Amino acid sequence: IGADIDIDGRTGHGTTVTVFLPESMSERRRPELPTAPPDADIAGKETVLVVEDDEMVRNFVREALTFYGYTPLMAAEPAAAQRIARETDDPIHAVLTDVVLPDMSGMHLAQMLRTIRPGIKVLYMSGYPDHPVFEQGGISRDASFLPKPFTPNVLAKKVRDVLDSGKVA
Repeated sequence: IGADIDIDGRTGHGTTVTVFLPESMSERRRPELPTAPPDADIAGKETVLVVEDDEMVRNFVREALTFYGYTPLMAAEPAAAQRIARETDDPIHAVLTDVVLPDMSGMHLAQMLRTIRPGIKVLYMSGYPDHPVFEQGGISRDASFLPKPFTPNVLAKKVRDVLDSGKVA
């Protein structure tokens, strides 16, 4: 069902069990793409590798990035993302990855992708802003994090900000 469980036990401090449950499918509403031409300040021509295991979110992100002029490369899981990074001859300017993925975290995936594509910029997304991965370091909620749900405009703006930043998140 897409749930995730994190157990954190520390001697003398007890154990914390956190259960991350997906939104109810019946309550999910997909944001609509804008009808006006995209704002030139957040549009782009760069290629973005998108790693998202939820098909509905993946399709929405593909449509939104395409609307704003970006070229999305889509992967449903980490192994597919690594394969795309190795087999694509064209530049991949950024990776937009979910924090919680099957088989590994988005942060671990980003580290692996940087060995294939040094200098690739990274933007993390998650519906769980309090996920323990943020406490482990490496993900900045300020510069390189996009909380779910988001609108197409917010997505495009954050992608543009990450691409234009001088640093690799």
